[in-house]
Amino acid sequence: MRPKELAEDNVTQYPPTKHAVLELKKQGWFPDIVVFLEADVPLKTGEDVDIVIKALINGNVDSVRAVCESSVPPQWMFSIDKEGLVKPFIKNINMEDPNICMRQNLPKVYHMTSVVDATWTKTIINKNSMFGSKVKAVVFDREKSIDIDTPLDLLIAEIILKHNKNKT
Repeated sequence: MRPKELAEDNVTQYPPTKHAVLELKKQGWFPDIVVFLEADVPLKTGEDVDIVIKALINGNVDSVRAVCESSVPPQWMFSIDKEGLVKPFIKNINMEDPNICMRQNLPKVYHMTSVVDATWTKTIINKNSMFGSKVKAVVFDREKSIDIDTPLDLLIAEIILKHNKNKT
């Protein structure tokens, strides 16, 4: 069990993960790889886990992160100032440039998901990092990457599961 101070809402993933690895070591078991399976991303499969682990083992990297193509380009993202005016999230974006309104003219971008991630235990211990500096991406589709944080996310996941069940 992790200490209370590692179970607070403001604790990042790293401290309890390192604690767990060191506790396992005290008990005589020191795994080579730590795999992260988030409960709020339920559409992953065992095959997805295998793909990520194989990418770690075969890839001379510190870790592997699941990603998916972002549905919203960062060029379309803004903050809103105190007066209600939009400010480009990316500096030096020319809001008058018609090309930023055309998705096909923008490069593909990806965001991290929590489908499944894997890291070498030595990255956690020796580099004091969850993922290190050399991180390989494994791309999953957006359907598989549904992260249930809201009632709408849950509804979408249920629809996907029902749809997939009907396909078989």
